Amino acid sequence: MEASLSNENIFMTTALRFLLLIVSTCGAMTVAALVPARLRADTGDVDAAKNTDTTDVLVPSPQRLSAAVSQLGAEAYERRRSAFLDLWSMGKAALPAVREAQSSGNLQVAQAAAALEPLLLLEVSAEDSGSYAFELLVDPNPEKLVRLCEAEKWRLATYALTNNTVLRQALGNQANRYLLNRISQAAYDQGDPALAWPVLSTALTPGADEYDGSNLSVWLAAQTGLEPTTSDRDVPALRLLYSGHAKEALLLDTSHSLRRKLVTRGAQWSALADSKNLDVMFTNRRSAAGLAAEAVCLEFSGDLKAAESQWDELLSGSPSNAFSPQAARELQAVQDPTAAAMALLHQVPSYETHQLWLAMLLSGRVDAAEQYLAEENTTAAFAFYISGNDYERALETIGLQADLKNFDAWLVEREAKIKEEVAKQIRNPVYFSQSGRLCSLLVSLGFRDEARALLDVLAASAKSKASLWAHTGSIIFWLGRSEPRGLCLQAVEEHFNRMPRETQHEVLSNLFPEMSELASSLAATAPDVREPSGKRVSKIQLLERLYAWDIQFFAEHRVPEEPSAWLRRTQRQLFADLEPSSQPTQFVDKLTELIRLVRGCQMEELALEWAQLDTRDYGAPQNTVQSHWQEAAKILFQQGQAAEAAELLEQLRESASEDNNQAALVLEIKALLLSGDYAKALQLDQSRWLRPLSTIRYYRIPNYSQTVDQLMQEHDYTRAAEYADLMYMMSEYSSSDVYWAADDYSRIQQELGNYRASADALRARLIEGLQLNSPLVSLLTRNRLQNYLRHAAQRERLHRAVACVDLADYDQARRHVQISRRLQAQDIEMVVQCYPKLVEAEQLEFAEQIFAAYETTMLEHIGRWPLDATASNNLAWMYSQCDRKLEDALQLANTAVGLAPNSAVFLDTLAEVQFRQGHAAEAYRTMLQCVRIDPRDRRYRENLVRFRTTQP
Repeated sequence: MEASLSNENIFMTTALRFLLLIVSTCGAMTVAALVPARLRADTGDVDAAKNTDTTDVLVPSPQRLSAAVSQLGAEAYERRRSAFLDLWSMGKAALPAVREAQSSGNLQVAQAAAALEPLLLLEVSAEDSGSYAFELLVDPNPEKLVRLCEAEKWRLATYALTNNTVLRQALGNQANRYLLNRISQAAYDQGDPALAWPVLSTALTPGADEYDGSNLSVWLAAQTGLEPTTSDRDVPALRLLYSGHAKEALLLDTSHSLRRKLVTRGAQWSALADSKNLDVMFTNRRSAAGLAAEAVCLEFSGDLKAAESQWDELLSGSPSNAFSPQAARELQAVQDPTAAAMALLHQVPSYETHQLWLAMLLSGRVDAAEQYLAEENTTAAFAFYISGNDYERALETIGLQADLKNFDAWLVEREAKIKEEVAKQIRNPVYFSQSGRLCSLLVSLGFRDEARALLDVLAASAKSKASLWAHTGSIIFWLGRSEPRGLCLQAVEEHFNRMPRETQHEVLSNLFPEMSELASSLAATAPDVREPSGKRVSKIQLLERLYAWDIQFFAEHRVPEEPSAWLRRTQRQLFADLEPSSQPTQFVDKLTELIRLVRGCQMEELALEWAQLDTRDYGAPQNTVQSHWQEAAKILFQQGQAAEAAELLEQLRESASEDNNQAALVLEIKALLLSGDYAKALQLDQSRWLRPLSTIRYYRIPNYSQTVDQLMQEHDYTRAAEYADLMYMMSEYSSSDVYWAADDYSRIQQELGNYRASADALRARLIEGLQLNSPLVSLLTRNRLQNYLRHAAQRERLHRAVACVDLADYDQARRHVQISRRLQAQDIEMVVQCYPKLVEAEQLEFAEQIFAAYETTMLEHIGRWPLDATASNNLAWMYSQCDRKLEDALQLANTAVGLAPNSAVFLDTLAEVQFRQGHAAEAYRTMLQCVRIDPRDRRYRENLVRFRTTQP
């Protein structure tokens, strides 16, 4: 098919070049004289239409048609030209003869006829013959098509795209979505966003080799109320799915790829009991692993009895078609359920192991899942045990005693392994990455000296390797912006000045990811600050204080200049370093983060001044997108100037026609509504969905996932849910993309209080991971991240339990709580979410059961690990949210803060306990400390307001 279409495109191009030769020879004015007035009227020649008699050309005689067609292949050029113009002048009446002529054995006749057909069909007049409209037909490319739309030639653009496979593929490419944005902007400028739809839907309709049960054009059609142009048999079902009617869609005849998505993305769990659906989802359904996956699906469908029966048969070796006689006998000899599960894991072929292992995890057979990992991969087992708070087994897995008596000898051995990784330049350094997570665990358990010693080893090993610092997620991500982070900063400081510039830049970017590229510029312009003792304060510590907007620090240290001077100096350096040849996007990103820093330091006027700058006035290229204007609009919003914000955002949109900033569009619509321009807001809102982005989660291409992140940062969860839903529906089945898309969607729904939708998204990705050789599970397993699957499974059970409580389905809620505790027995969020709702529903016995079970587990853990500040904090938080044992909560919270006095998280818990005890003033003072440590967290600022307004 592809080769045939390519040949057709080549033929069309050759034919149109023939047409170009004719027109360039005879001239546009000559052609215009021969074109019927009714055709010229479409281009504005109304007077000619009134004064021209077209009777003789409306119905050309068969003799005239035949003669003209035959002369297209005449030997003399003049005769060929005359025949071509004559046929053109006949208009659509000549179409049948022209189409028939395309199959002529005379190549010249066929080429000329092929060139004539689109001109006649679309009534292209002679006035267009020398324009880019004609050029598109001769030599099509995406840029010309965009210009055609901007010139309001929508029919011609749609025809060209429909009949040119290469052009359609180029325009529909994920990386070329910016061109579609220009097309949408053109339609918006012309007063009707829907004008762009025929072009957009044609470009976005996937080819047969790209279809996986998703279709962006159909999703956008459902959002806008427009009709998709594709006639694929799955379109009706897709429209039902995207409009929330997956149950009805399952009644239709669909492809297998779509049917799988209808079940999972449509949350049709009862359909998992249908044998036909399971056949589509699991190709190895009759094998042991396939039967285990089916058992999980049966449970999720609600048939608990059938699910348990199938597990019993599997673990006893009963299904004769799933095992060899010897394997069945071996399984039948095992009595202990965990031992039987382990034996089953060893019985199946290696390519089915991941499927069976995940099925066991999802069904709550966690002991077998843990034991298998411990046998197969200690690194994966280490992380898996930590995710279940089984710290003793986690330490044992990597050779450490629970009391760390062998730590010194272990560290010598670990340092040698890390150095070996560095010397070999291993791409994914196992020991380096694992040690970062271990540091966080050691700090949490109270082993700060040991954590610092290990951090020193990591920092020393990576001091000259910028590539290793690309893996600092293994250090900084796990340490977070809390107490352990201080140790990391100290460890890095000792080596920072001896690091190469490239490594320093990588270190700063990872230490301060919110500043990213700006961090190096800030470090270069940092003032010389000394403590009262005369000791110089390091640049890293200064950046940490500036990141936290800690103006008081600079005042206390009597810095000879205000932080504003430091920030102004940085701004001057940014503009001084700006060159037309540099990357303008990177420069604007730096400026944007600088503006946010200035705002955090409460210098609003200076922030607004910089946010309104046009960087093109300072040497930036003319096509530079002024994305920092969005920050200016936010400031104007806060100052009550919605109309001014809308005007600035409109300038941003029009000056950045190739940049599709959906978050800015959402903000502009909001500004228009607040300023009273409802008609324009409505039109822009319709245009918003006709500006398609990439559905691939990739930072180099503007995509829907980025929009979700931006809107979540703005805490606009309602809008974020729209884009998260799209990304979730478009993600390829069982891919890594669906893992993250489902995670985003779940977190947003949790913020909106919709736990059922959150649980559905989490369940969907887990079921998709159950398929044989799932790309999602293979990726996580290859990177030793099975703990991610444990976390996902536990969150699904947690959110499902909350949803069941909301629906008063308490029996189901009990079952989900039970399995959730097997996966993670210390996640007190189960109590925090369910206990108050159960008490309100007068389900006091159930409420007490949950409370007591988690309390017992937490107290046992604290007894084993008395220096685990996180555990003390979590139990205190559970008590406070249940309004129980507040004195015990206060003692636990004080213990946590005493162990980690610089943890904003722990201070937040202490303040909450104080507040619930009725000590609002004391809670307010505690929360002030919390906000000072981490002022960027919105929840802390909101709590500060809550405590202040409650004070007498």
